[in-house]
Amino acid sequence: MESQREVAQDAAPLKERWAAWARTIPRPRRCTACGGRRVWWNGWRRRGASIWVDGTVVHVPKVACRRVRCAACGARWTLRPPGLAPHKHYQLDVVAGAPLPPIRCALPVAAAFRGRTVARWISGSPAPAALLQRLAEIRPAYRAAAPGTPSSSRPRHALAERATEVLTLFEALGAALGAEPPGLRAVLERWDCVPSYAAPPCPILCPLLPGDPGATRGHHRRVAADDDPTRDDERAIQLALFRYGVIAELAERRGELAAGETVTLVAEIAAREHWCPGRGSVQVAERTVYAWARRYRQGGLEALGPRRRRDSGTRRVISDRILERAIALRKELPKRWTSTLIDILRREGSLHGEPSFHRSTLDRHLDRRGMSRRQLRVEAESPRTIKMRFPSFGDLWVGDYHHGPPVLAPDGRATTAKLGAFIDHTTRFPVADRWYLAEDLASLRDTLLRALLRWGAARKVYVDRGAVYRAEQLAYSLDRIDCHLVHSRAYYSQGRGVIERWWQLADAFEHEIRLRPELVTIHDLNRFWEAWREERYVHEIHSDLGRTPAEALAGVVPKPIEPAVARQLFLVRADRTVHRKDGCVSVEGKRFLCESFLRGRKVQVRFDPNDLASVEIFREGKRVQTARPQPLNATPERPPEKTERPTPSVDYLALVRRDYDQRLLEQARPLAYAELKLDAGFDVERFQVVVVELAGLAPGVTTPRELAAFWETFGPLPEDLVRIATEHAVRLHGRGRHPRIYLHAIQTLVLAHWQHPERKEPRS
Repeated sequence: MESQREVAQDAAPLKERWAAWARTIPRPRRCTACGGRRVWWNGWRRRGASIWVDGTVVHVPKVACRRVRCAACGARWTLRPPGLAPHKHYQLDVVAGAPLPPIRCALPVAAAFRGRTVARWISGSPAPAALLQRLAEIRPAYRAAAPGTPSSSRPRHALAERATEVLTLFEALGAALGAEPPGLRAVLERWDCVPSYAAPPCPILCPLLPGDPGATRGHHRRVAADDDPTRDDERAIQLALFRYGVIAELAERRGELAAGETVTLVAEIAAREHWCPGRGSVQVAERTVYAWARRYRQGGLEALGPRRRRDSGTRRVISDRILERAIALRKELPKRWTSTLIDILRREGSLHGEPSFHRSTLDRHLDRRGMSRRQLRVEAESPRTIKMRFPSFGDLWVGDYHHGPPVLAPDGRATTAKLGAFIDHTTRFPVADRWYLAEDLASLRDTLLRALLRWGAARKVYVDRGAVYRAEQLAYSLDRIDCHLVHSRAYYSQGRGVIERWWQLADAFEHEIRLRPELVTIHDLNRFWEAWREERYVHEIHSDLGRTPAEALAGVVPKPIEPAVARQLFLVRADRTVHRKDGCVSVEGKRFLCESFLRGRKVQVRFDPNDLASVEIFREGKRVQTARPQPLNATPERPPEKTERPTPSVDYLALVRRDYDQRLLEQARPLAYAELKLDAGFDVERFQVVVVELAGLAPGVTTPRELAAFWETFGPLPEDLVRIATEHAVRLHGRGRHPRIYLHAIQTLVLAHWQHPERKEPRS
């Protein structure tokens, strides 16, 4: 103790010089983290230092250092006087490098040991010789202790680890300086170590020792607000308030307590039962009360809260190789359980030689890398949604159908009512809404007509991809009034959130309707809905608008379209054929009378399903007439007067026959001019046999008779001519036809031969 007090007295001038420096240093103008100008003083921090003064190591305790805080980003750092190390582990190079000139070369070595804990006994060593002597005593004493020796009399293993750390630093110092500290090799030999000088680590960021240029400003400990170890979560705030409640009496009476009263008050606080959130009734030790009181005096209520772990967020069990392999397996199949990933890693041998870990540990690291099953599912489902707002009324109408309560149909059966509605996106006002018995084009047409005849046309209409909204007539009709129809993506209702939120109002109305003892009609349902909508929605403040939809609509000037134009827009179109006898077309079970000249023709009928007083008849895209329902007991039309048939001006059949004979002669002309000679053995019987065989005629009574009559008229004939003509007729008409077909061919050749008996066809 006397030696330590003397060392402290020797460092008193240096300590006073540092204190004067701390009082006169100006406040930094800018933050070192964000560059902001809102930098303020943030109290003091007392630090200890071991420095080299005149060849000896001097320990200077409780050096006052100014603290600075940035109000913009929350970064905090300490302004240290020249020569005061920012961390205790930098004192190692001071102690170990005392006998080695020049000491500044050891600075790169200190950077390699940033973040490690340093043994307190290093600071108390007055000289490097004593440090080496202490290191020489640690390892042999630890080895000589028997396994059964109590832990209290046995050197702690942590002490041996710290000694090994100092020896490693000595090796690095020797490599950096090119020289070996005196006595180091003897110590290493006793520790069974061989010096292996490695390359010096990375250079340090700021000078730390006295005399170094630029050492007038301390190195800040935290460079960003995220590095602040103070927790600000709900649990930390509850614990800080609990701890303050424990020491509140001690903190409020600070300065009022006489000697000995503080000890009594702390003992009373420690003897009480205190209610801790999440734990229940607890007792606090006196030492803990003193510690909390000291922390409150130094940093206020914020200092009472728990701090983050220094190793928070780091991986101590799972290696980079295992984590990357798990991420690759999760990418292959995002639905894989984490337990399945661990099983795959175990079966493929990736976990061989690795420390075991729990499933939740891998879950936590996968979640930090954005590879949890939930995160992958969210990213794969849909992109991030955006919020849209339109400046004026009519920029966008959102439409949809909602299935509501059962109602009584006109035929007496129960059916589900459907609410068709369109809401203006800007004012959230329902421009048209009504309950119907069916979700079809007729109900959609009625809803749109109510909106157009009251407010005018919108610029865009946004609907889903239901069958009623995908009708071509709807898009065509809206395009005629410069209104663009937009369909949402299939199975994606987020874009129609305006009307989907409005359906909650319809659900509340439906619950009230279902309480009625009897089913209501569609007419009564619309009466109740009109009152419900006005009282519970239109004149209620909208959370998104900050006012009622009626107030948002107050400045809107309606611009309704003409009723005649509106009626023509949404007429249903259907193709019909006018009946040949009564001249009517059938529409929705009713018959409409058309003009007589349209009987049997296809026409297009355009009609209003809700108003069948008349229909429009179109022919080839042009309007022909307005058809009325077929009258009953009407006077029938007179039949048309018969007119005399004009005398035929041409014998069409004779012309056809003439052309046919001409074509036949042209085809058989080369055969007719051949040299033909009569054969005495070719008589009528032989003629019949040849024609029947070549033409494939069926034997009977009629065929021989016709062939004999032909022979009597034109015979005798050459056999070659008969064969040539019959074969030509077979090529033209086929076998088994009527005998006159083949006889006509023979007759044509005979007549042609008789007309030009001497003509010869030139040879090619």
